[in-house]
Amino acid sequence: TRAGSEESALAPPTMAQIQVAVRSRPWTREDRLGVDMQQVKPEEGSIELLNSDYSTKFFSFNYSWWTAFNWKHYCDDKDKSYCENMSVVSQDDVYGSVGAKIKKDLYDGNAVVLFAYGLSGSGKTYTVFGTDDVKNKNSWFYHETPHSSWGILPRLAWDIFQDRKDGWKVTMKYFQNVVETVRDLASPQATEKVYKEGMRKDQDGFMDIQWCQSTVLNSWGDLRKAFIAANARKAIAPTQFNPQSTRGHCIMTIEVLMPDEQDPSIKKRGRVYVCDLAGTEPAGDIYFANYETVPMGDGTTEQKLVGPHADQAKTKELRAQGKKINLSLSEMAMFFMKMAELTRAKKLKPGASIPGNNTYFLCKYLKDTMLQAKTYLLCAVRPEAAYLKYTFSTLGFARNASCVRLNPKKATTAASAAERRLMAELEKYKKMVAELRAAASSASPEDVARLQAQLLESQTALQSAVNDGGEEAAARAAEQKKKEEQYRQRGITLFENVSPDQLDAPYLVNIDEDEFRSRRFLYALREGSTAFGADGDCRPPSFSVVAGHCRIEREGLACTLVGGQGKTWVAGRQVDAGDRVRLEWGNWVKMGKECLMYHGPGHACTVETDLTDVFRDVNKCAKLQEAAEKVARPGMMSVLNRLREQSAEIADAETAQSPHKNAAKTVASFDEHEVLRVLQLIKDAREVCCAFDRSVLKFEVVLSRVANSEGEHGRVLVSVLHESTKQVCYLNESEFTRTLQMLQDEKLQVVMALEAREAYAVPDAHDPVALFFDHTFHYASGTHLCEYVGYGFDTEDEDKDVRLNASASPYHDCGVLNVEWVPAMDNFADQPDVEDLSQLLGRPWQFKLRIKNAALKVRASQSYVSYVFPNESGDLERFATDVCGLPTMTPEFHYEHVHYIPKVTQAFLDFISGDGNGMDFDVYASATYALPEAKISTANSVVSSALGRGPAAPSEDYRAAFDRAVAELSKATGEEPSLLKQRLLEARARDAAVS
Repeated sequence: TRAGSEESALAPPTMAQIQVAVRSRPWTREDRLGVDMQQVKPEEGSIELLNSDYSTKFFSFNYSWWTAFNWKHYCDDKDKSYCENMSVVSQDDVYGSVGAKIKKDLYDGNAVVLFAYGLSGSGKTYTVFGTDDVKNKNSWFYHETPHSSWGILPRLAWDIFQDRKDGWKVTMKYFQNVVETVRDLASPQATEKVYKEGMRKDQDGFMDIQWCQSTVLNSWGDLRKAFIAANARKAIAPTQFNPQSTRGHCIMTIEVLMPDEQDPSIKKRGRVYVCDLAGTEPAGDIYFANYETVPMGDGTTEQKLVGPHADQAKTKELRAQGKKINLSLSEMAMFFMKMAELTRAKKLKPGASIPGNNTYFLCKYLKDTMLQAKTYLLCAVRPEAAYLKYTFSTLGFARNASCVRLNPKKATTAASAAERRLMAELEKYKKMVAELRAAASSASPEDVARLQAQLLESQTALQSAVNDGGEEAAARAAEQKKKEEQYRQRGITLFENVSPDQLDAPYLVNIDEDEFRSRRFLYALREGSTAFGADGDCRPPSFSVVAGHCRIEREGLACTLVGGQGKTWVAGRQVDAGDRVRLEWGNWVKMGKECLMYHGPGHACTVETDLTDVFRDVNKCAKLQEAAEKVARPGMMSVLNRLREQSAEIADAETAQSPHKNAAKTVASFDEHEVLRVLQLIKDAREVCCAFDRSVLKFEVVLSRVANSEGEHGRVLVSVLHESTKQVCYLNESEFTRTLQMLQDEKLQVVMALEAREAYAVPDAHDPVALFFDHTFHYASGTHLCEYVGYGFDTEDEDKDVRLNASASPYHDCGVLNVEWVPAMDNFADQPDVEDLSQLLGRPWQFKLRIKNAALKVRASQSYVSYVFPNESGDLERFATDVCGLPTMTPEFHYEHVHYIPKVTQAFLDFISGDGNGMDFDVYASATYALPEAKISTANSVVSSALGRGPAAPSEDYRAAFDRAVAELSKATGEEPSLLKQRLLEARARDAAVS
């Protein structure tokens, strides 16, 4: 430890504690140096913060890896001497430091957790995986043999398959937590569920997402193939920090079952959890960015930041996601901080956990597992001084984590009788082959060949027995086959299961701005005519595709789209009924809300295809359609007029609450295109809820009333009201869209089950009531004038209750929050009186904030309070109370935090005085709810009637009977069958909704 270091620079932990490595990425801009990184001993590294005003500047961890090899081009001359004295660490060096230990622990039957933490673009993913962009041919999974750019996981996986022996079974799960959901990246049909669904501890006490697909890997090639398909489904977005920023926590597990060489009746179960966490930057700092590809002198290319994207809606969505990401990371940081405090006080046994910290996916899934594993925290930082505030935050997180003591345990399972028999048989054949080879002079080639064939047959049988997942796996496989058949009946083939011959003819494949939902379904175009629509040869999942929507006529490889009864666009051109458009390879086709792309021989659909320009054009058409509908539908105009009136009222409501409030913090305008998009989403949600017998849910567009502490004013929200209980929640567009997508997926499952005469029940977690109300939303805000803390006064009793007002229309009183400031300096009594705030400049300031409880006007299942305040460096930082997880109207928080400013600046004085604006406290809550008794299933008569599939006569096919009835009615009325069928289906849905 360096001289002058503080308590934070603890001696590096042993393996009984979390191992911490901190790595600096290469430079990306000219700047002063922010970190000096040295590896003092093989497992002792040190970090010093340079060019900073932080009171804590020295840190000590197990590994300190400097990878900023390009410092000569970017580093300020004043700091180059530091760079010259740091050794550059390569990917080979990283694996050399930890790889052998990880592999040994894995082979011994331990769980190993690798979780990567840091700012977006700081190199987290590169350390764990290497380059992993499916559009970059230098990514690790495109290399068949080891490559210098490989990260820890590919090198470990390569070693596993090189070391693999008879009887080993290797499986993989790969999923991503996006806000409130988990996406199974290995699922060919893009399965997405709320994160609490199926999260259970396995037989060894490790957390698992049971419904996620487990893929058996028999070779290195299997892993590469599975990863390419899965990685293409990740939620990513370009931000100013990273052109490929992961917008959610990605977790990959690799499990290795291995016969115990000492006891053949036992199998060791080793597993690796690779947790590539989302970026730690504050949500308010993020914007959706534009990049351009710039050729470099060595023939390579780099992505250069151009600036913010013109579409501000994209930035809004990123910030909404980022806020939930921040909350989950803050919960993990709080967990480590509490664990570190108890560990330092010697009040916590190794491997012991603490109650709470179960609100968000990350802690709920990871905290108990990592305490029972050999855990490595891989932190990533940037070398530039401009990023010091993020670096300091990352190192603080790592410092607390390094104190946490572990109690690793090994996992085993019993080998089946068949496996034991086959292993014994295999060993017998191996011995016989060895004996024959030893007696080479007397052994005939035929005998050796016969035994080798028997040995190979025995190895194959053993591997088959090992890979057999038993009854549970067989049931899953049968369910998957049933789903595939149901899709086939709708003219859909799962893209992952497409045979090569299907790609030798023209086809359409679905595309989506959300990569997770893109390239799922293929629609083969047969010779002659292929009808698309609710009654057609191909019936896409979107219910915006109506009966007789359109058709595609094929002659050889030439295809022509013919317009029908549905709204259709081809490459920017609207196709009306009877219009004919010749399709060209790569054309996008929009049927209703379903987007497809036209491909064929020599023009394959691959994960490398960049759809950015395609959806720029698609969205232009969508805006034109929105504008047309605004004129055509008076209801939309009335909503827009109502919101304009609300927008004008907001300033009055804000002024009434705080006469000195700065008008800049009120909402002045809103995005009308966003409103039109949300109105269409609400229309779809109403249809689904009515079909699902959940018409008790009412939806309305509202405006966020006031800027909260992240400055998120002017947002368009959806108010969801439970008409019976009067409970309400507010969702932003992205949250509402994701919820609606899951509902529409469930609606499709119900429809396909009804068509196949199969039973299906929507899981309770995906009931519309649960999906909409199981969100933590911004419920209310209150403003507290805190200028008095600058003068050294504590909070007067009459000022402790902060009035709360709803975050959205109708802006009513939502209760009170108890807030109190008290001086916290040891020598406070000796401090001189402050008559003018300017007297504080350059002096230390320290106060304790207490948030005791709240009295709300609704019953919340869980709630917490969040606020922004300057940290030690003067940067604004978000703070939050623990979550009160008890259903109550009076949540208790018992929050205390000492805010310390070593040297008061004018920026700090401006914050606490705030020109009368005060300090905002935001209350977040989840509304309580109860599910209706009537389940959503194929047995529910309202559901089956609304979705157009009533009980069928057992003696004949329902669709054929319906078609005959339509034909007879058409003959009697003279109307077109396709139009008549659509009218009947719409009428039945309306009748069911009324019922």
